[in-house]
Amino acid sequence: MQESRILLCDMKIKNLICLLMVLLACKWDKSVGLQQWDEQLEIRYGTSFGECICHCSKMLTLCDGIGTMTISGGAKTNCPEIHQTLILSGKEWVELAQSIDWQALEALPDVIGCPDCTDGGAEWVEVVSRSRSTSTGTSRSKRVTFEYGDIIESIDALLSRLREIASAP
Repeated sequence: MQESRILLCDMKIKNLICLLMVLLACKWDKSVGLQQWDEQLEIRYGTSFGECICHCSKMLTLCDGIGTMTISGGAKTNCPEIHQTLILSGKEWVELAQSIDWQALEALPDVIGCPDCTDGGAEWVEVVSRSRSTSTGTSRSKRVTFEYGDIIESIDALLSRLREIASAP
């Protein structure tokens, strides 16, 4: 019993450290030149399966090329969560950020099709952009959820890259 408490505490500390690493990394380097104004960009991607045995969901969060991947079991499983830290090169991060087509993303409905309705799984993409300027406070975000594996042509460049990053070992 004592060992399981220590292990659980150790896992919580590791989760906290991963979260802090992502939060501290979420700063915008103006020298990258992606935007005309100073912003913080966060890109999230995930998958989930309602009926599964183990590791039912995956969530990838990227900010300034540093990310965390959390793979977890569903409420009915005993699978331990897996946490990974990912680091993209500056070039990879710039290419990923430039693949965001805000107009196309915002034009999509929040839900496309019937995600995970027939145990086929669900996928989602979310992009959050926040201005660092306190005078404007400009912020925008968009999340789109769809059936696992679907091709969403208007955001295919972003989606394909996120799937590739999430599937890397």
